[in-house]
Amino acid sequence: DEQGVLEIWDCTSGAQEGQAVGATCSKANNQLEYESKVSTDLYKLAKKKTYARCMAMSNNYFVVYAADHKVHVYQLSTGKIQVRYDERLEVYAAKSGATYGMDSIEFGKR
Repeated sequence: DEQGVLEIWDCTSGAQEGQAVGATCSKANNQLEYESKVSTDLYKLAKKKTYARCMAMSNNYFVVYAADHKVHVYQLSTGKIQVRYDERLEVYAAKSGATYGMDSIEFGKR
């Protein structure tokens, strides 16, 4: 949500009468290594006063692109941030004028 709080849900459980409603993930059912979200980094976006714009998942990780133009890679089982990438234009522009193998027009488009 726009408050920056992340939730992890299990959409394969909690079905009622053929209708999937989902359920919160648990340590016992979903191999999570935490019992409370307080011991994770799932509140980090809210603390930074930003929110997720886009998310992607794999078996072990999920990735969040936030409104502050940073990419956060979380480990699914621990809820901890593994790596964070700063995708702001100022970061790339400050890299001593490097265009990363692109001509200046293509670099400006991106």
